[in-house]
Amino acid sequence: MKTRNYFMLLSAAALLWTGCQNQSQEGSMQGVVINDETNEVSLENTTDEAVNLEFKFNKGDKVENLIEMNMEIEMMGQKMPATVTVEGKYEIKEVDNQGNADIEYAMTRMQINSEAQGVKFDSNEKPEEISPDMAPILKMLNKNVISKISPKGKTLGIDYSQLANELGEEYAMLKANLEQNVNQFNQSSFVSLPETDVKVGDTFDGETIEQNFQGLPTKIQTTYKVKSISKDKTKVILEPDGTIEFGLANMPEGVSIKMNQGKMSGWVLIDLSRGMVLRSNMVSLMDFSTTQMGQQSDIVIRINMVMKTK
Repeated sequence: MKTRNYFMLLSAAALLWTGCQNQSQEGSMQGVVINDETNEVSLENTTDEAVNLEFKFNKGDKVENLIEMNMEIEMMGQKMPATVTVEGKYEIKEVDNQGNADIEYAMTRMQINSEAQGVKFDSNEKPEEISPDMAPILKMLNKNVISKISPKGKTLGIDYSQLANELGEEYAMLKANLEQNVNQFNQSSFVSLPETDVKVGDTFDGETIEQNFQGLPTKIQTTYKVKSISKDKTKVILEPDGTIEFGLANMPEGVSIKMNQGKMSGWVLIDLSRGMVLRSNMVSLMDFSTTQMGQQSDIVIRINMVMKTK
């Protein structure tokens, strides 16, 4: 695989799966037990009563988070492991009388390391030392996007003007797709909570998340199972079960793609009283085949991702 294509595939996977996680905050971890060896999570004091799941946003909350991904891309029998680290920050700017929050988010740093392809990228390096393939990511760093999010995790509106203006004409295609990309990020950053009360063992459907992966429409459909609820009803552990599909309409002539297996699982720990995901651990698999001009390529992408406070 050419290095340029590998760069694009790796960065697209990173942005896709980063979008599937929310921000975090260690300050609310009291009563939470996490086994770092097995990546299992539990709550010390729990309840079997039904609870109304709803984010209670607090104006002025500021959070910095760290997302660490261990990835392996396998193509034509060649395995290419990589690590991707994404740092970000957000602040709850306003909360209206209906509980809707204006949340200002910015990605502050991205690192990609893959010895197999000789790829070592750190957005903190001097611009002249960074590959042109990664330049669009530099344009997006430290640029604020403000989204209005409802207590049920729905996106009500987006102000992306600062980021759009900073992209400039050089990245006209990225700018043209910016509104869609930000919508996708918000769809996947906040768990879509159910309208009815739930108790331990109940399941509910999340929103369908639509992303672009290497220019290919990708759909993630997720069902959540309630694993545990704290006795004070402020924390909840959800177990997502997601399926990943490609949108195959309007494919170029002579090009076909087949998703052999696409799934996502893990756990998400939410603090309802602070309106945020505290921590999560996700495992995902994309196994697909592409055919172009009679030549087939088999690609498998495995990602193990942990999100936590820096």
